[in-house]
Amino acid sequence: MRTTFFKSRILLLLTAMLMLAGPALAVTPANTTIENIATLNFDGLGSPIEASVNITVTLLAQPPTLSRPIDNTIPETDPNTVVYRLTTNANGPDDFLLTQTGYNTANLTGASTEALYYQNGTTTLVLSSTISLGATAAKETTTVGNLTITVPYDGDNTGSNINGLSADDLITIGANDYEIASISENPATGTAIITLKTTLLTQVDPGTLITEYQLFDMFIATVGTVATDGLDANIDVATKAASVANSTLSDTDPQHRTNVSSASFKKYVRNIDTVSGTGTPVDLNGTNFYSAGVTAIPGETLEYALVIETSTTGLTNAVVTDTPPAFTIYQTSTTFYNANGAGEVAITDNASAPFMPLTDTGHNLGTIPGSETWVVKFQVKLEE
Repeated sequence: MRTTFFKSRILLLLTAMLMLAGPALAVTPANTTIENIATLNFDGLGSPIEASVNITVTLLAQPPTLSRPIDNTIPETDPNTVVYRLTTNANGPDDFLLTQTGYNTANLTGASTEALYYQNGTTTLVLSSTISLGATAAKETTTVGNLTITVPYDGDNTGSNINGLSADDLITIGANDYEIASISENPATGTAIITLKTTLLTQVDPGTLITEYQLFDMFIATVGTVATDGLDANIDVATKAASVANSTLSDTDPQHRTNVSSASFKKYVRNIDTVSGTGTPVDLNGTNFYSAGVTAIPGETLEYALVIETSTTGLTNAVVTDTPPAFTIYQTSTTFYNANGAGEVAITDNASAPFMPLTDTGHNLGTIPGSETWVVKFQVKLEE
């Protein structure tokens, strides 16, 4: 049995007086054994007589909290990975069953017939199996800035874990997230110490829940291709997580929508004055741009490139919108587009500040044929 000791003593003299030791906890963790000890003393007795009775706290299952990732847009034939977060709200360890309660495609051909759920990339399949999450509660007040929290001992001293929590687990305390560094148990005192990797941001009071969360991926191997250009193409998936202890307690994301685009859209940048950037440069009509690692100092000029690549279906009324980044000044008459390598064509600036023609309603490039690459460029200078 798992044991934690909370003692109250009754001293009987001529009348009985009840004395309760310690504050009542807001939440009592599962697997806690509460021991209540009473003492009787009277004249002529050498030492008090004790009587005790124990109760064991069991799991109070609760609906978990399943995140609602925002809808996203994926180019044709690409895979799609959506990251979910599952958090327990129970007072102890529970398993949660993932099920796919809906999967629908619209205006697509060749799309996957279901989504799969993985942890650790695509190595651990969790569809129709369970995710195990632990939970406990604070036993004492812990102030801001501390790394350790005292919790009730769960009676299981076979490993460095408490109520399903162990080192490197991700946990939520109040509104803040933490990661566990280590757990040490002390059966003699009926307590365990959870050590965090980062200090507490808010005070933790007795009974405050400490709940585990885990991340998992919803994975669609291919989103297929758009069947009819100009009509919406998407995949809707509904995901449910239910407590194994009580299957009626669940949370469902009723619809995550993956919009499928018949074009890809990417953004790159280069420092015109001082070449910098990490990774493999992207050659856009003879000029190298980068997706990361570009640095600049005040006064230097940056050139951005927006790249549109169409599939075989092409685009109509393709509107590109962008704004100058913070701390930069748009350089007038520097916005151009290049239609599939045919040469740069100037896009006329707006009549008023910030003059950049891609702001507000954007610029309509018109029809972009299938299987082409169009590039839109503009320049800004870092403020000095």
